[in-house]
Amino acid sequence: MNGPEKSSMSKVLILGIGGTGCGVVRRLKNSGLAENFDTAVVDTDSSALEGHPADRCIPASSDWILKDGVGCGGDVIRGERALARERATLTALLRGYDLIVVTAGLGGGTATGGLRTVASVIRGLGTPSVFLVTLPFAFEAFSRRRNAEACIDELLPLADILLTIPDDLLFSRLSPDCSASEAFDLASSELAATVGGIASVLRSRGLAGADFAVFMSALRGHRCSCGIGTGTAEPSEGLDRAPLALERMLDSPFLGGQEYLKSSDSAIIVLSGGTDLTLAEMKRTMEQAASLLPSQAETLLGTAVEPGIKGQIRLTAIAIHYQEEPEPRAGRHAAPPRRASRTKAEKARPEENSGSGLFVQGELGLTSFSRGIFDRLPLVRYHEMDLDVPTFQRRDLNIDKGS
Repeated sequence: MNGPEKSSMSKVLILGIGGTGCGVVRRLKNSGLAENFDTAVVDTDSSALEGHPADRCIPASSDWILKDGVGCGGDVIRGERALARERATLTALLRGYDLIVVTAGLGGGTATGGLRTVASVIRGLGTPSVFLVTLPFAFEAFSRRRNAEACIDELLPLADILLTIPDDLLFSRLSPDCSASEAFDLASSELAATVGGIASVLRSRGLAGADFAVFMSALRGHRCSCGIGTGTAEPSEGLDRAPLALERMLDSPFLGGQEYLKSSDSAIIVLSGGTDLTLAEMKRTMEQAASLLPSQAETLLGTAVEPGIKGQIRLTAIAIHYQEEPEPRAGRHAAPPRRASRTKAEKARPEENSGSGLFVQGELGLTSFSRGIFDRLPLVRYHEMDLDVPTFQRRDLNIDKGS
């Protein structure tokens, strides 16, 4: 782009998928936080799209025969099929953007089943993407958590940046006496502010360490749990707006408080402001924010200028907790292993051959499968089984082929 006032990612789309995603985009539009972005929503529940303020609403029917528009009922397969049928529409919608921010809540049917299709379309277009998704509460049904984890496994190789926010972080900041309706209303507002903040940071003209590559270096390909918080302040609220923005950032429900920040493995903190942002203000704010992080954490600090902001500053923090790689699971691309995996102690101890004193190499339970002509088509899954893989391979059955 030419000129200092232009952003390198000037054309940005915020896309909401499913009930949570539609709610976030609605709040973004109603609060005025999406004035500089294009917005779109996709849902299988037609009632959620009625009167929606998004620039584009795409109804995706979960039943291609009835076209009922009543949602997926938490059925991941129906959500996957619904968005797979809208692939051409999604491709036309997403083409031509410099950055796409996708937001959704995992665990249900529409987003959990359909996000892989959305990620695949974006990947095919070659557009930088950020997926900001929430994970179910611990007290919710185990199947919702399992579906959410499976969706994350599928998104990791497709998304440039994947931010996963546990809903349980709300408990760290809200009072036990807070009403449920008030808590969810606050969570929705905070999530909308977070989505808007992340989109604003990435489209801004970065002065120091605030570009897309910085986020990718910390997040791409990593399975992690993130706490995200934003805080804004204006000169009219006090002589020193930086400490006020920092305080509000720490109070963000989805950040998890100072304890979550101090225990993070890595953290990204970005200060955004207008052309009136001073060097002294930037230095003081970043020093205060960095003092809240553990010394061993990899800290990425950045500053960005948003020409549209006048007088206001925004502090955005992402506290990253990396997770160990999960055990290989049965499902879309692999069959269950032949043998149960050994414990770490067993792996460290050589196998003993009783009586011989020799070490014996055990059989490696590795089997490679090919989906053949179905490899490039939307996956058909039932209870975490890939139905395009032959049954005898999925169940590890030996077929007698004769001599």
